[in-house]
This record gives sequence, structure tokens and C-alpha cells, in this order.
Amino acid sequence: MEVLSATAPRVLLVATYSQALSSFVAPFARYLMDRGYAVTLAASDEALVGPATFPQLEAAGFDTRVIRFTNRMRPDRDLAAAWQVYRLARRERFAIVHTFTAKAGFLGRVAARLAGVPVVVHTAFSFPHLDTPDKAWLYLPMERAATRASDHVFCISDLGYRQAGDLGAAPRRGVTNPGIGLSLDRFGGLRPRGDARDALGFPPDGPLIGTAARLVPHKRVDLFLEACRRIALRHPDARFAVLGDGPESGALHALAARLDLTDRLRFITRLTDDEVVAYFRALDLFMLPTRREGFGMVFAEAMSQETPAIGPRMAPVDGIIVDGVSGVLVDGDAPDAWAAAALALIDDPARRRAVGAAARARILDRFDERRAFAEIEQTYRRLLAPEDAC
Repeated sequence: MEVLSATAPRVLLVATYSQALSSFVAPFARYLMDRGYAVTLAASDEALVGPATFPQLEAAGFDTRVIRFTNRMRPDRDLAAAWQVYRLARRERFAIVHTFTAKAGFLGRVAARLAGVPVVVHTAFSFPHLDTPDKAWLYLPMERAATRASDHVFCISDLGYRQAGDLGAAPRRGVTNPGIGLSLDRFGGLRPRGDARDALGFPPDGPLIGTAARLVPHKRVDLFLEACRRIALRHPDARFAVLGDGPESGALHALAARLDLTDRLRFITRLTDDEVVAYFRALDLFMLPTRREGFGMVFAEAMSQETPAIGPRMAPVDGIIVDGVSGVLVDGDAPDAWAAAALALIDDPARRRAVGAAARARILDRFDERRAFAEIEQTYRRLLAPEDAC
């Protein structure tokens, strides 16, 4: 492992909310720190998409700063947040500011460029405003401005890379698609499925079908529940699980009651890191009928545990699941179609095991986060070098 000298550059990694730091940014931050970079993490400490995670980040040894981002457009608070980034960048003289998520991506990049930061980069999960014409008139010019303020943009999927080409603006020194991956230290192991069920209190017998998502409308957990009802009619011994929390929680509990699923469905709000891995291993099938994904990490997490995944036929999910080989892709939002995809695997255990094995092999071969981290860090080095040396 190559480690930089004591004069290694300082890096500020900025996201809108601290949950994004914990979920996506902290592993990369640790990778950089292990190579000698001085890394600071910054985000809002408000509960924007669940409880703030600053205590956990600080307990893990990360240097953190609070930037008062909001999820909604609030000109007064947005300007204040941009000013905070500007002052932080000027005061602590970061060599690199790297932003994640939409709000931090716009305000952070512009503020860092105005502060004179030598290298300003962004990781784009996706560009959803390109698919929403009613909002594109506002967000597209903002994204173009932030892109022009960037030295480089990293995409995490083929979908994002294609969308970056459609922006009508380009960063100063390129766009690349390093992708994203899993921690194989965390997801690479494989415990017996029965042990995983027992650890989480699931019954040892009968099909177990689960999903995991933030409980918001576009994740279509309601459609998952509708499909579960149809599966239960064929398999009375089937059990179901929903891992996640969010504003739709109450409505989904009520829907489960109307569908007569309450006695066979378990809602799980939060698990430890180890329990999350056990959850995906405990399942016989993972299914999420989402309408929109930045990457679809949750599908890869399930597949790493030899659990066949059922997802929508759309980018970027179709870049993770190979239809009929490592999972199943479903067209449309008819509950019958989703239930049929699940039932085909439930009713054929040998095929289900073969698909699960292929799923795990694909994830271990294609989605190791260390490859993505190494490519990003090499780009850092190139961007920090004098342009005439590139």
C-alpha cells in the first residue's frame, strides 16, 4: 500500500446529511486516511433523512464539521450554508473539496471554487432532475453551473455517466465512471442461512422474502406489500420483512393490515452493521420495486449473500442484476408480475440456489469498493499535479 508523505494534501468530503457520510463517504474517507491523507467530513447535523450520525462518525475517529444544509430550497439557509463551506475552505486551506449528494454538490462546489480550493470534484449518484421536466427548468441550470465549477465529476453507474454527458456542461478536466462497490471485509463472508435467521429471530422454515429501503413513495414498498399478499395466498407459510424507516411508515403499516399481512410481516427500523449482513443472508429472496435509484447498492448487498434479487428493468439496476442469471428484472408495476417473479424462484429451490450463487459471484467479481476508491484516489493525484505534467 502506497502511503503519502507527512505533507499529504488535506481533503474535505462534504454531503448534505450525515447519514450519507456514514453510508457512502466514510469507507472512502477511511481508505484515504490509511494512505496518509488528512480528511475532514462535513454535513448537516439535522435529522434530514433519519437521526444524525455525527456521534458515530466521531467515535470512529473522523474529524467532522457541521454545515447547515437543508433538503428543501431555502435561499436564506442555502446562502448561509454556502458561506460556511467558503469560510471553512479558506480557513483550513484544503487542497481538495469533494462533494456528494445534490444540495451539497451545488453549494459546496461553487463555494469551494470561490474560496480558491485547488481541486474541486463531485460524485454524482444520478441526475434525477433530467427525468423530471417540471423541475428541470430550475435544477438543470444549477447543475450546469456546479459542473463548470468542478475540476472532475465521478459517476457511480453507467446511467449517471450517460446523464452527465447530457448536461450541456462539462467539468474542467473530465468525467469518469469508477462505479461503486461493497466492503468485502463486511459483505464477503457467508454464514449459514439458518444461523442468520436464528440471529434475527426469523422462523427457521418457510420462504422468507424481504426488502430494504427508505420508506418514501418512489421506493414502492407498497407494491412490495401487494406482491407479498399474492405470494401468501400460494404459500401460507411464507414470511415477509421490511427493513427501513421514513415518512411512509405509518401508511405502510396500515396497508399491511388491510392486506392481512400483519401476522406474517415484520417491520424492522434499524439494525447494526453486522445485523444488516445477517438480514440479507436470512432472506430467500430480496425484492424492491423501486422507481428510481442512484446505483442500487441494496441489490448488491443482498446478492453478496447468495440471495437472489428481484428488481425493476431500468438503469442502473440492470447493471447489477443479470436477468435470469443473477436475479430477475420485472417490467412495470403490476403486483401480479412481481409476485410471479418471486413465486417462480420460491417454487424451484434448485434454480433459486443457482441464481443466488451466480449473484454472489457477480458481486465479488465486479463490485469491490477498493477498485473504485483506488481509481478516485489516482484521479486526485492527477488533478493535484501541475496541468503541464498531466
